[in-house]
Amino acid sequence: MPNIGDAGIGPESRPPPPASAVPAMLDITHRRNRLAGLWAAELLGLIGIAAQDYVRTVVHPGHPQDQVHGDDHETVVDKLAEDLAGRASEEEIRRRMSQCLQEARRRTELGKKE
Repeated sequence: MPNIGDAGIGPESRPPPPASAVPAMLDITHRRNRLAGLWAAELLGLIGIAAQDYVRTVVHPGHPQDQVHGDDHETVVDKLAEDLAGRASEEEIRRRMSQCLQEARRRTELGKKE
């Protein structure tokens, strides 16, 4: 009996998502992060360029902006929890991230229809 991690067993044996699905998933992730960043910037009292700069750090947490990266949900939650300490609980942040994900999916679907 093969062990987990042997060829053909475990997550590494799953086929990758279709190439057409990857940009859509990244678009949804970036939209979610952007919406969460806008919410956090408002809580932090940031406006204008300061808010835009902050949102970029949430959209690409720990990644250069031109580097493609996968879903970084926990990294974003950790960043927001640190930045919003005393302003929002982790539970509230997770609830908002869930709302932002739903909104990002809705906006992505609307964009496909246009």
